[in-house]
Amino acid sequence: MVAVSRYAVGSSLLMLSVLIGCDHTVVDPSTTLFRIAEAPPSATEPPAAPGPLSTSVRPWMIEVWWRDNAWEGANKEDGFKVERCEAVACGDADFTVIAVNLKGKNYLAWNFYNDTDVQPGSTYTYRVRAFNSAGQSAPSNAASATACFVDTDWEGGGYYICVDP
Repeated sequence: MVAVSRYAVGSSLLMLSVLIGCDHTVVDPSTTLFRIAEAPPSATEPPAAPGPLSTSVRPWMIEVWWRDNAWEGANKEDGFKVERCEAVACGDADFTVIAVNLKGKNYLAWNFYNDTDVQPGSTYTYRVRAFNSAGQSAPSNAASATACFVDTDWEGGGYYICVDP
């Protein structure tokens, strides 16, 4: 990949007589200079693990939050993988990836996930991994939550019973 930067007239760089349609500041295309440079290097190591991770219970969902510990530098993350286990005590083999948050050119990777695929009264344990072109991080700490029960009273009004394990 190549990055192109525009420079002022008078430098000893390559002169191109090209008018780029999206660059509305170019008045005279024959005087526009460009510097061709290499793209930033790829990551050489996996990113630092995210965390601490925490959960909070809401009606019909469990919110999962974590701190991004690799948001800058040569080995920053490209995104996050959210993993879930349907129990409190989970081994590595018990977790499955339920979401991948990717970073893109115009947005940042979010540091939260709302799990709406939960059953009332069921307990879930979550952890998160950061990843980049060199691999994935170690997992964050694990955090558990039990999805809310939704019930109705005799007048038809609803209420929620939410508990954390």
